[in-house]
Amino acid sequence: MRILHVVAKKKGFEVNPSVHAQIESLKKILDIDVFVYEASSLVNYLHALYFLHHRIKYQNYDLIHAHFSRSALLSLLACYNKIPVIVSYMGTDLLGKNQLNVWIKRFVTKKVSYQIVKSKEMITYLPPSKSISVIPNGVCFERFHPIKMEEARKQLGLENDIVYFLFPGSPHRKEKNFPLAEKAVNLAQKYLGKKIELLTIYNETHERVNLFMNACDIVLLTSTYEGSPNVIKEALACNCRIVSTNVGDVKERLEGVKGCFLAEPNPEDFAKKTLKGLTACKKTNGREKIKELNIAFIAERIKKLYHSIAMDKNKPS
Repeated sequence: MRILHVVAKKKGFEVNPSVHAQIESLKKILDIDVFVYEASSLVNYLHALYFLHHRIKYQNYDLIHAHFSRSALLSLLACYNKIPVIVSYMGTDLLGKNQLNVWIKRFVTKKVSYQIVKSKEMITYLPPSKSISVIPNGVCFERFHPIKMEEARKQLGLENDIVYFLFPGSPHRKEKNFPLAEKAVNLAQKYLGKKIELLTIYNETHERVNLFMNACDIVLLTSTYEGSPNVIKEALACNCRIVSTNVGDVKERLEGVKGCFLAEPNPEDFAKKTLKGLTACKKTNGREKIKELNIAFIAERIKKLYHSIAMDKNKPS
């Protein structure tokens, strides 16, 4: 079985780290090819459509797996429904209010052979269908793992007598709600009577992200919406303390994890929950709680799905 993954990237950036990690894990157990295109203008999409059609025409693929709804649209137009197309919705393409994404979603849901969502919540944004599975992105336990805080801070050049909160995301993305994190930290600093520094990290290697997560006292997620945020799963794999809004599958992931709390989307509750987190255990039991999300296990689930779709394709009509 030969699978083509279709992935977009923004100009000047690499492929989404979660998507890249999933593809690499699948390459270990399947024959995987990847088509990466730049998604920064209509001209880029037209170029991608031409080259993707050419690739499909001269290669013998059994399935196409598109990441994000726009890649699914591109794949459907390029293959003329001759090959089954699977779409993985990532979150913003399904939960956001961009009108173009809404139109693309309506088209894609009618045409693709199968849909993957990252959390149960995301299913509610799709028309009822038997061809949907909840398969969250996995976590590479080899890349995300606990390190002694002192060692992580030393490697990053951070002070040992400062309380560090980590905001793992771009402050410029509106849905990440960075202003809430800033206000919460200012309040927490007043309550604690000790300096708190808010660190932001995005577009970094997994190795650097792992260091920052282990170096910080608490990881904050203040998003207004998410699908299944990988930063939460990565932080859990590092046994980090976490305070997050109740978005995506975060409630499910944090349930029963010591030192991790859900907060209302206001500075006061976030500040109180961070102080509660600081008095909890320094390291949590998060890694144990998400062991079923090991990226190798997720790869096997996707492999089974591929075989099931291929079998349905080859059944006599």
